[in-house]
Amino acid sequence: MFFLEVSVGQYLGVGGMSVVGQLAPIFKGVGYSAIMMVFLENVYYIIVITWTLFYLFNTFMDLPSLPWSDCSKGNGTWATVSCWAPESGIPYAESVAAMHNISEADTETAVEQFWKNEVLHASGGIEEIGEVQWDLFICLIVAWALVYGFIWKGLHNSGKVRTGTSCTRISNTT
Repeated sequence: MFFLEVSVGQYLGVGGMSVVGQLAPIFKGVGYSAIMMVFLENVYYIIVITWTLFYLFNTFMDLPSLPWSDCSKGNGTWATVSCWAPESGIPYAESVAAMHNISEADTETAVEQFWKNEVLHASGGIEEIGEVQWDLFICLIVAWALVYGFIWKGLHNSGKVRTGTSCTRISNTT
């Protein structure tokens, strides 16, 4: 479909936004909606890159283990009393959740609690707006700057990055 759109657009001498409108004037809005969809997809993927950067930074801050590997690392910050990590080796009967009479089915793992309480800062509902998460905001600015830098330098430089990372992978496997 994309190839057809580009081919017809090149033949007619117009861009992707107005190619469908040139073929059938009744579909003039299709180009605008396509541009809007691309914009919304870009914003969505920037958010995913932001979460990735946030996890990457948090990983380096708590080396050699991960900050979400155990509930005790989040005591007082993101871990609540319903946090229980079975992989930590602590039996449920000795956990903080059991001491607070929370059933095993109602507990959450450290990974779930870190995601909900530290990354998202999820509120009780839509009526509670919350505040700006400055650490995520900084990661968002860094993500936009990285994407802008990659686009500004052009895709012809991506081969150099690919060569460098594949050589690193090969050296790590041998």
